[in-house]
Amino acid sequence: MKKLSPNEKSKMVKEWIKDFVNSLEGRFNEHMSNAALGALLYQNLINLSYANQSRFTVFLDKERKSSLESLLYPVGSIAFERILEHGCKAICNGHHVTQLFIKFMVEKLEEFENDQSIE
Repeated sequence: MKKLSPNEKSKMVKEWIKDFVNSLEGRFNEHMSNAALGALLYQNLINLSYANQSRFTVFLDKERKSSLESLLYPVGSIAFERILEHGCKAICNGHHVTQLFIKFMVEKLEEFENDQSIE
């Protein structure tokens, strides 16, 4: 199994977030650019603590004790519920977009972990 450096992990997760934001097809561009939305999601993942660690660290830890859903929900809800739906009055259900974000990120992580176990 190839061990990724912290920089490689960061680039990988940023790419996943970028892919998710692109999958929204400009849905929030009236309120926030894709680059800003991606940066917000990434910064939430890095800076929101979880059990005295970065959520990013826990997210990539195969030995994690928490569910990925509970880990990722605040990351998406700040962006999609608090800022876009309530703050910017974007026409959306921020909770549902957050759920899409969680599903997307969990699938990407599972693909990555499966690929790593094959090597």
